[in-house]
Amino acid sequence: PILRPMRQDLASNSITAVSGILNGTTNYILTRMVQDGASFADALKEAQAKGYAEADPTADVEGIDAGRKICILSNLAWGKEVAPAKTPMEGISKVDLKDVDIAAAAGYKVKLLGHAVKLEDGKVAAYVAPHLVHESSPIAGVDDVFNAVLIRGNAVDEVMFYGRGAGKPTASALIGDVIDAVAHREKRRDLGWSESADLANVAELTMKWYLRGEFSAADAKAACGDVEEVAEGAVITAPMAEADAKAAAEKLGAAALLRVL
Repeated sequence: PILRPMRQDLASNSITAVSGILNGTTNYILTRMVQDGASFADALKEAQAKGYAEADPTADVEGIDAGRKICILSNLAWGKEVAPAKTPMEGISKVDLKDVDIAAAAGYKVKLLGHAVKLEDGKVAAYVAPHLVHESSPIAGVDDVFNAVLIRGNAVDEVMFYGRGAGKPTASALIGDVIDAVAHREKRRDLGWSESADLANVAELTMKWYLRGEFSAADAKAACGDVEEVAEGAVITAPMAEADAKAAAEKLGAAALLRVL
Protein backbone atom coordinates (compact mmCIF):
# COMPACT_ATOMS: atom_id res chain seq x y z
CA PRO A 1 0.00 0.00 0.00
CA ILE A 2 2.93 2.40 0.33
CA LEU A 3 3.96 2.22 -3.33
CA ARG A 4 1.38 4.65 -4.74
CA PRO A 5 1.80 7.26 -1.97
CA MET A 6 5.54 7.26 -2.63
CA ARG A 7 5.02 7.76 -6.37
CA GLN A 8 2.18 10.28 -6.06
CA ASP A 9 1.57 11.92 -2.66
CA LEU A 10 5.29 12.39 -1.91
CA ALA A 11 6.33 13.15 -5.50
CA SER A 12 7.20 16.76 -4.66
CA ASN A 13 9.61 15.73 -1.91
CA SER A 14 13.30 15.07 -2.02
CA ILE A 15 13.42 11.90 0.08
CA THR A 16 16.45 11.52 2.33
CA ALA A 17 15.69 8.25 4.15
CA VAL A 18 13.32 5.30 4.19
CA SER A 19 13.27 2.84 7.06
CA GLY A 20 10.94 0.57 8.91
CA ILE A 21 9.53 -2.81 9.81
CA LEU A 22 9.00 -4.55 6.48
CA ASN A 23 8.23 -8.13 7.51
CA GLY A 24 5.22 -9.03 9.64
CA THR A 25 6.46 -12.53 10.43
CA THR A 26 9.68 -11.43 12.10
CA ASN A 27 7.87 -8.64 13.93
CA TYR A 28 5.41 -11.19 15.33
CA ILE A 29 8.29 -13.40 16.50
CA LEU A 30 10.10 -10.50 18.18
CA THR A 31 6.86 -9.32 19.81
CA ARG A 32 6.35 -12.77 21.35
CA MET A 33 9.94 -12.73 22.60
CA VAL A 34 9.55 -9.24 24.11
CA GLN A 35 6.08 -9.53 25.63
CA ASP A 36 5.97 -13.18 26.65
CA GLY A 37 9.57 -14.28 26.96
CA ALA A 38 9.19 -16.89 24.23
CA SER A 39 12.32 -18.32 22.67
CA PHE A 40 13.00 -17.65 19.00
CA ALA A 41 12.28 -21.31 18.14
CA ASP A 42 8.94 -21.37 19.99
CA ALA A 43 7.82 -18.02 18.55
CA LEU A 44 8.69 -19.23 15.04
CA LYS A 45 6.60 -22.39 15.52
CA GLU A 46 3.64 -20.23 16.60
CA ALA A 47 4.06 -17.99 13.56
CA GLN A 48 4.02 -21.04 11.31
CA ALA A 49 0.94 -22.45 13.05
CA LYS A 50 -0.90 -19.15 12.51
CA GLY A 51 0.04 -19.06 8.82
CA TYR A 52 2.32 -16.03 9.15
CA ALA A 53 5.52 -17.95 8.38
CA GLU A 54 6.19 -20.37 5.55
CA ALA A 55 7.18 -24.00 6.14
CA ASP A 56 10.65 -22.81 5.07
CA PRO A 57 10.91 -19.46 6.90
CA THR A 58 14.41 -18.59 5.68
CA ALA A 59 13.39 -15.58 3.57
CA ASP A 60 11.61 -14.07 6.58
CA VAL A 61 13.88 -14.81 9.52
CA GLU A 62 17.16 -14.17 7.67
CA GLY A 63 16.05 -10.72 6.48
CA ILE A 64 15.84 -11.61 2.78
CA ASP A 65 12.18 -10.59 2.34
CA ALA A 66 12.75 -7.28 4.14
CA GLY A 67 15.91 -6.80 2.08
CA ARG A 68 14.05 -7.13 -1.21
CA LYS A 69 11.45 -4.65 0.04
CA ILE A 70 13.97 -2.02 1.13
CA CYS A 71 15.51 -2.32 -2.35
CA ILE A 72 12.12 -1.68 -3.98
CA LEU A 73 11.52 1.34 -1.73
CA SER A 74 15.01 2.66 -2.49
CA ASN A 75 14.37 2.29 -6.22
CA LEU A 76 11.14 4.27 -5.92
CA ALA A 77 12.66 6.93 -3.66
CA TRP A 78 15.65 7.74 -5.86
CA GLY A 79 14.89 6.30 -9.30
CA LYS A 80 17.98 4.12 -9.53
CA GLU A 81 18.37 0.41 -8.94
CA VAL A 82 19.55 -0.86 -5.57
CA ALA A 83 20.10 -4.57 -6.20
CA PRO A 84 19.36 -7.15 -3.49
CA ALA A 85 22.61 -8.93 -4.31
CA LYS A 86 24.52 -5.81 -3.23
CA THR A 87 22.40 -5.13 -0.12
CA PRO A 88 23.60 -6.50 3.25
CA MET A 89 20.84 -8.56 4.90
CA GLU A 90 20.89 -9.84 8.46
CA GLY A 91 17.91 -11.53 10.10
CA ILE A 92 16.75 -12.37 13.63
CA SER A 93 17.70 -16.05 13.93
CA LYS A 94 20.70 -15.11 16.11
CA VAL A 95 18.84 -12.66 18.37
CA ASP A 96 19.22 -13.85 21.98
CA LEU A 97 16.31 -13.58 24.43
CA LYS A 98 18.80 -12.24 26.99
CA ASP A 99 19.44 -9.18 24.80
CA VAL A 100 15.71 -8.70 24.26
CA ASP A 101 15.23 -8.60 28.05
CA ILE A 102 18.15 -6.23 28.64
CA ALA A 103 16.90 -3.90 25.90
CA ALA A 104 13.37 -3.86 27.34
CA ALA A 105 14.64 -2.99 30.83
CA ALA A 106 16.65 -0.10 29.35
CA GLY A 107 13.71 1.32 27.39
CA TYR A 108 14.42 -0.25 24.00
CA LYS A 109 12.79 -2.86 21.78
CA VAL A 110 14.54 -5.14 19.32
CA LYS A 111 13.14 -4.69 15.80
CA LEU A 112 14.24 -5.98 12.41
CA LEU A 113 14.55 -2.87 10.26
CA GLY A 114 15.22 -2.19 6.62
CA HIS A 115 17.01 1.11 6.28
CA ALA A 116 18.00 3.17 3.24
CA VAL A 117 19.52 6.62 3.24
CA LYS A 118 20.76 9.04 0.60
CA LEU A 119 24.01 10.60 1.75
CA GLU A 120 25.19 14.15 1.11
CA ASP A 121 27.50 12.97 -1.67
CA GLY A 122 24.52 11.42 -3.50
CA LYS A 123 25.41 7.83 -2.71
CA VAL A 124 22.78 5.44 -1.37
CA ALA A 125 23.22 3.00 1.51
CA ALA A 126 20.67 0.24 2.15
CA TYR A 127 20.68 -2.74 4.48
CA VAL A 128 18.55 -4.92 6.79
CA ALA A 129 19.51 -5.80 10.37
CA PRO A 130 18.07 -6.10 13.88
CA HIS A 131 18.23 -2.84 15.84
CA LEU A 132 17.59 -1.62 19.35
CA VAL A 133 14.87 1.02 18.94
CA HIS A 134 14.15 3.45 21.78
CA GLU A 135 10.61 3.31 23.12
CA SER A 136 10.13 7.01 22.22
CA SER A 137 10.31 6.14 18.51
CA PRO A 138 6.94 5.53 16.78
CA ILE A 139 8.46 2.38 15.27
CA ALA A 140 8.96 0.89 18.75
CA GLY A 141 5.20 0.65 19.32
CA VAL A 142 4.58 -1.37 16.15
CA ASP A 143 4.04 -4.94 17.32
CA ASP A 144 2.59 -8.30 16.25
CA VAL A 145 2.25 -8.75 12.45
CA PHE A 146 2.05 -5.00 11.80
CA ASN A 147 4.49 -3.22 9.50
CA ALA A 148 5.47 0.44 9.52
CA VAL A 149 7.56 2.55 7.14
CA LEU A 150 9.05 5.92 8.04
CA ILE A 151 9.88 8.28 5.18
CA ARG A 152 11.86 11.48 5.63
CA GLY A 153 11.47 14.20 3.03
CA ASN A 154 12.48 17.84 2.70
CA ALA A 155 8.84 19.03 2.68
CA VAL A 156 6.91 16.55 4.86
CA ASP A 157 9.75 16.07 7.37
CA GLU A 158 8.76 12.59 8.60
CA VAL A 159 5.66 10.51 7.83
CA MET A 160 4.83 6.94 8.83
CA PHE A 161 2.68 4.36 7.03
CA TYR A 162 1.30 1.60 9.25
CA GLY A 163 -0.72 -1.58 8.73
CA ARG A 164 -0.79 -5.36 8.91
CA GLY A 165 2.06 -7.05 7.08
CA ALA A 166 0.91 -10.66 6.93
CA GLY A 167 -2.25 -12.59 6.14
CA LYS A 168 -5.37 -11.17 4.46
CA PRO A 169 -4.23 -7.50 4.32
CA THR A 170 -1.21 -8.59 2.28
CA ALA A 171 -3.50 -10.37 -0.19
CA SER A 172 -5.76 -7.28 -0.29
CA ALA A 173 -2.84 -5.02 -1.21
CA LEU A 174 -1.71 -7.50 -3.86
CA ILE A 175 -5.13 -7.64 -5.53
CA GLY A 176 -5.35 -3.84 -5.36
CA ASP A 177 -2.09 -3.60 -7.32
CA VAL A 178 -3.36 -6.10 -9.90
CA ILE A 179 -6.60 -4.15 -10.36
CA ASP A 180 -4.65 -0.89 -10.72
CA ALA A 181 -2.30 -2.46 -13.29
CA VAL A 182 -5.20 -3.80 -15.36
CA ALA A 183 -7.18 -0.55 -15.16
CA HIS A 184 -4.23 1.49 -16.40
CA ARG A 185 -2.64 -1.04 -18.73
CA GLU A 186 -2.87 1.32 -21.72
CA LYS A 187 -1.06 4.22 -20.07
CA ARG A 188 0.86 2.88 -17.11
CA ARG A 189 4.24 4.40 -16.38
CA ASP A 190 7.43 2.44 -16.83
CA LEU A 191 9.10 1.91 -13.45
CA GLY A 192 12.20 0.29 -14.91
CA TRP A 193 15.59 1.53 -13.80
CA SER A 194 17.97 2.69 -16.52
CA GLU A 195 20.99 2.79 -14.23
CA SER A 196 22.26 1.45 -10.92
CA ALA A 197 22.51 3.58 -7.82
CA ASP A 198 25.94 4.70 -6.66
CA LEU A 199 26.16 2.63 -3.48
CA ALA A 200 27.94 3.66 -0.31
CA ASN A 201 29.73 1.13 1.87
CA VAL A 202 27.22 0.31 4.61
CA ALA A 203 30.07 -0.66 6.94
CA GLU A 204 31.25 2.97 6.92
CA LEU A 205 27.95 4.38 8.24
CA THR A 206 28.30 5.68 11.79
CA MET A 207 25.72 4.72 14.41
CA LYS A 208 25.46 3.62 18.02
CA TRP A 209 26.01 -0.05 18.86
CA TYR A 210 24.87 -2.39 21.65
CA LEU A 211 27.51 -4.78 23.01
CA ARG A 212 26.98 -7.48 25.62
CA GLY A 213 29.51 -9.83 27.15
CA GLU A 214 31.63 -10.66 30.18
CA PHE A 215 33.30 -7.26 30.48
CA SER A 216 33.21 -4.25 32.79
CA ALA A 217 32.02 -0.77 31.89
CA ALA A 218 35.62 0.41 32.32
CA ASP A 219 36.83 -2.19 29.80
CA ALA A 220 34.10 -1.11 27.38
CA LYS A 221 35.07 2.55 27.77
CA ALA A 222 38.70 1.70 27.09
CA ALA A 223 37.74 -0.14 23.90
CA CYS A 224 34.95 2.13 22.64
CA GLY A 225 35.33 5.54 24.24
CA ASP A 226 32.16 6.99 25.76
CA VAL A 227 29.56 4.31 26.52
CA GLU A 228 26.16 4.12 28.19
CA GLU A 229 25.93 1.15 30.58
CA VAL A 230 22.46 -0.39 30.20
CA ALA A 231 23.11 -3.50 32.32
CA GLU A 232 26.03 -5.33 33.86
CA GLY A 233 28.14 -6.41 30.92
CA ALA A 234 26.01 -4.52 28.39
CA VAL A 235 26.67 -1.05 26.93
CA ILE A 236 25.62 1.26 24.13
CA THR A 237 28.51 2.98 22.39
CA ALA A 238 28.88 6.43 20.92
CA PRO A 239 28.37 6.55 17.12
CA MET A 240 31.03 4.58 15.27
CA ALA A 241 31.53 2.70 12.02
CA GLU A 242 30.73 -1.00 11.82
CA ALA A 243 34.38 -1.99 11.46
CA ASP A 244 35.25 -0.14 14.67
CA ALA A 245 32.30 -1.69 16.50
CA LYS A 246 33.30 -5.19 15.39
CA ALA A 247 36.90 -4.57 16.42
CA ALA A 248 35.75 -3.41 19.86
CA ALA A 249 33.40 -6.39 20.19
CA GLU A 250 36.25 -8.78 19.33
CA LYS A 251 38.58 -7.09 21.81
CA LEU A 252 35.98 -7.36 24.57
CA GLY A 253 34.90 -10.89 23.64
CA ALA A 254 31.32 -9.61 23.22
CA ALA A 255 28.62 -12.25 22.75
CA ALA A 256 26.19 -9.81 21.09
CA LEU A 257 26.57 -6.83 18.76
CA LEU A 258 23.46 -4.97 17.55
CA ARG A 259 22.81 -1.62 15.88
CA VAL A 260 20.98 1.09 17.86
CA LEU A 261 18.53 3.42 16.12
